[in-house]
Amino acid sequence: MKISYNKFIVKSPSSIRSLGRLLFAVTVCCSTASTASAENWEGAEVKKTVVDANPPAAGIISVAYSFTRNGCRAAALSGALHDGFSVRVDGKEGPRYSKIREETPLFSANGKSVAYCAQKDNKWRWVINGVEGPSFQKLTPTSFAFSEDGKRHAYVANGSILVVDGKAVPAKGSGKPIPYDAAPAFSPDSKRLVYVEWLKAERKMRIVQDGKPGGWSVGVSMSISSGFGALINARGKAAQPPKFGLDFSADSQHFAYSQFNGTLTRIVVNGKPEPAYQNLGIDFVFSPDGSDFAYMAYPDGKRSIVRKTSLPFAINDLVDGTLTFSPAGKQLAFVGIRDAKMALWLNEKAVSVNLPPGHRIEAPRFSPDSKRLAYPVGKRGPSRWVVDGKFGPAGEFIAVDGFNFSPDSARYCYLIGTKKGVSIVVDGEIRATHPKVQGVVFLDDGSLGYLASDDDQLLSRFRITGF
Repeated sequence: MKISYNKFIVKSPSSIRSLGRLLFAVTVCCSTASTASAENWEGAEVKKTVVDANPPAAGIISVAYSFTRNGCRAAALSGALHDGFSVRVDGKEGPRYSKIREETPLFSANGKSVAYCAQKDNKWRWVINGVEGPSFQKLTPTSFAFSEDGKRHAYVANGSILVVDGKAVPAKGSGKPIPYDAAPAFSPDSKRLVYVEWLKAERKMRIVQDGKPGGWSVGVSMSISSGFGALINARGKAAQPPKFGLDFSADSQHFAYSQFNGTLTRIVVNGKPEPAYQNLGIDFVFSPDGSDFAYMAYPDGKRSIVRKTSLPFAINDLVDGTLTFSPAGKQLAFVGIRDAKMALWLNEKAVSVNLPPGHRIEAPRFSPDSKRLAYPVGKRGPSRWVVDGKFGPAGEFIAVDGFNFSPDSARYCYLIGTKKGVSIVVDGEIRATHPKVQGVVFLDDGSLGYLASDDDQLLSRFRITGF
């Protein structure tokens, strides 16, 4: 095994204070991995770069990770009241502030931008890619949104001011409406922006899309976020603030949201209201080109999947978060119960699954070419993946959001937790195990990237080729 060390970079005594801030990189090139197990990545080429101290060992307050086709990144918040707080991005420490909100830092969807909410001189500002934005008396950290490409941002300041790309946007229309203090939404192409404003005293809400206000209603429906921003060590998970269901199609040409008036709720698509129902599910999905959409509602008092291109499909129950279209848009998948039997459905036809007694199916996902289907199953929670109908190795737990097909759809990877640590599964086989693995992803060039920690308690970036 050949080990080459990059030079140490120590800029000042403050950079090696008590929390072990590491500002150096170590690169390891070998045919088999040097950590955790001699069987790790047998026959493959492994490049390992130490990027930061492992968060739990370093007393980190919160940490955010990004795993995209562009690569793997980490940003960690640490510090103390007597000494100030700072954020380290990929091991490089930023300036110190009197306070930084624990819900941050957070990455953009493509992993290229990072932001955090910091206080200096008793005022708050967003720091985006190291650049401070305008300061305000109050900022709600969970009301921030990046555009998909990471080049734009929007948030609500002082509970009443919309700020877009660093500039305050004046309210439009009569009655002095103000932005609701929740995250706006950008379209996938990063060109369009939607947010909600309200008349607080009159308790009315409306959508503002591309700068144009819509009609007033009693309210715009909200749900609980599955997770916003950084993982907070004290709770072991991200913040879960209320969020509006503001949905763009993948081509950015179509937009939908849910509004309610009195006891009735309806979906509004491209400004046109759908039929009103007593209740709606939390799932709404567009097909990729926006020509179709689906959601759960109660037509004629029966719980059903309502789809634009077909009649309602009655079910006993829908597992939240499972409604999804294939990338080609020809198949709608969901997990639901019908006739007292849980099943995975494709275009209203049950898929034959040899499900063990007491197990349930979670969110299905398609490969980029729409030809392959994967879904997690488990008894008290997801514990193994099923890909193309074949069960993979079982673990004590799996990360449901951690499944990843390669760009060409030929391969797949995911993580499972075992008594030995966290294992990386590639194409149905365990290829490596570390004490901790934060995430794994196929990169654009077909290599595999992930962040992990071994017995040295250092957070390292791995790139695997030839596997």
